[in-house]
Amino acid sequence: MEELERDQPECEIAAEEEAKREVKRIRDEIKDEKEDAKEEAQRIRDEAENEDPSPVINERILKITGSVNIDKELPWGTEIGVVLKGSLVKTELKDNNDGSWDKIYKVKITTLEQVEKI
Repeated sequence: MEELERDQPECEIAAEEEAKREVKRIRDEIKDEKEDAKEEAQRIRDEAENEDPSPVINERILKITGSVNIDKELPWGTEIGVVLKGSLVKTELKDNNDGSWDKIYKVKITTLEQVEKI
């Protein structure tokens, strides 16, 4: 019986050492995964820096929004020329899925300078 009591602490010590080895193995594994993730992030950053930053622009499109008051009647079907002032409020790129992009400029009308019949 005495021998069994002496062996039990050795068993506990062995289990504790095994647990410490397992914790160390897991920590090392996590450390390796972190290093792999850092390397992958750096590789992605390097690739992004080496890519051509200016896409091939197929069309430049001006989208105008807003409204202004005019002081004259315009008969239906009349062609008119207008001079507007506006603010660029947004620029976006639309992927054409063929290697080219359309660049869209969105402008909000601020004032109307002139309306004339053409």
